[in-house]
Amino acid sequence: MITPQRFDIRITPWLGALVFITFGALAAIFYLERTLILDAAYQTFAMIAYDNFSIQVKRFGAVVTKIFPYIAMKQHWPLDRLLWIYSMSFVIYPTVYYLILVRWLRNEWMGMALVLFFTLMTAHTFYWTQSEQLQGSAMAILFFGIVVATRPLPYWLLPVLYGLIVVMAYLHPLTFIPFYFLYLFFAFQAELRRQWAYHSLAVVFFLVMVFKYLTTSNSYDESSIKLVANVFKQIGHFFSWKSNTNFLSFCVKDYYFFFPLLALIIVHYIRQKQKLKLWLFLAFTLGYVILINGTFFWGAEQFYIESYYTTLSIFLAIPLLFDVMPSWKKPRLVTAVLALLIVARLIHIGFTGKIYERKLQWNRDMLTQSQQYGGTKFIARQAEVPMDKLLMTWGAPFETLLLSALQHPDSTRTLLIADPSLPIEDYARDQNKAFVNPFSVIPYSDFTDNGYFRFRDTSHYQILSKEQLVE
Repeated sequence: MITPQRFDIRITPWLGALVFITFGALAAIFYLERTLILDAAYQTFAMIAYDNFSIQVKRFGAVVTKIFPYIAMKQHWPLDRLLWIYSMSFVIYPTVYYLILVRWLRNEWMGMALVLFFTLMTAHTFYWTQSEQLQGSAMAILFFGIVVATRPLPYWLLPVLYGLIVVMAYLHPLTFIPFYFLYLFFAFQAELRRQWAYHSLAVVFFLVMVFKYLTTSNSYDESSIKLVANVFKQIGHFFSWKSNTNFLSFCVKDYYFFFPLLALIIVHYIRQKQKLKLWLFLAFTLGYVILINGTFFWGAEQFYIESYYTTLSIFLAIPLLFDVMPSWKKPRLVTAVLALLIVARLIHIGFTGKIYERKLQWNRDMLTQSQQYGGTKFIARQAEVPMDKLLMTWGAPFETLLLSALQHPDSTRTLLIADPSLPIEDYARDQNKAFVNPFSVIPYSDFTDNGYFRFRDTSHYQILSKEQLVE
């Protein structure tokens, strides 16, 4: 088998640079769209309100995306600059990973795998930024980039690798899937397969997962485990899963390289009679699709479920870069195909921003219109707001609070959109000295003067009629 290292791949670092420079430009342009949305807005609110990194459910590895906005907050940067650096943080950490792989380790092919991970099946996750699943998968690529570049593994490196394993295992419950795919794929290299140190990585990851499961409990991960049980309960209805229909639709309009690359890799392994790699590829790729689609069989929103689908990019990129493309023996063809894939995806990601512009603009318009009603605290019923623009509504109190605070800390206004399945509307309207959100009622007395938003309105929440809402 021809190894990637035999190619003249001087062009690929420039393709990677193109991606991260473009990501940086888009992150700067769409910084409000990327930070004033759902989880990102809530985590920004929590960071400011409670003066901490706002790490959720013990996923402490996410600090790589929080360190810069936290420093900005402690340095009293204006809110718009804090949100800007928060948006840029989600570009900074993969850029650092890429530079480590390409410039320090000289491992251009794993650098390109990182690039393809962030582009092949990315559209909405560029704007719904904060998924720890993405962060864990990216770290897995960096991890095996280090392993492959330093083979045979020096024993002094093992404590560092074991430490990274702990971070990955805690970042997201599903990080073990890309980890073990990469472990098994590179185990085909005899130099690694014969080293006990290499296999110790898989053992340590397993032990950390067991330890985490036995000692760490949180409602979010527990609910996720219960969702996974749907796969076994619903497998008999596989062909009627709405998630399968949605996935096919997504692949046609958004992830259009998935099926061509899937077929290309399958044909290559069949022709090369590499049965074990074929089974490895099919088991992880098809098994993972079944796992995710079965977990969300009813059809979750695309911007949310896409954060899970992006892991499929690893299953495509690694065989493509390490097996398929080297067999072509034509570096220019490799460069041309990679350039086509990357440029097409960058254009697609850029145009997807329009969806999130519409969401942000609705919040802006609603805040402007609400000024005529007096007061600063409002409730709208979910059935009466345009869900096609808002995507999800639980983040509305945090989104509108921060958006209005961009003008001045005393200009804060907030809109709670009441989900009919929750009794929020009943108790929220009677609150006159509290900030109400879907998770809690926070008395004004709990807030210190943070310099970013202040609560001074002691009137009650007003329920807006459908006629009072922006179309």
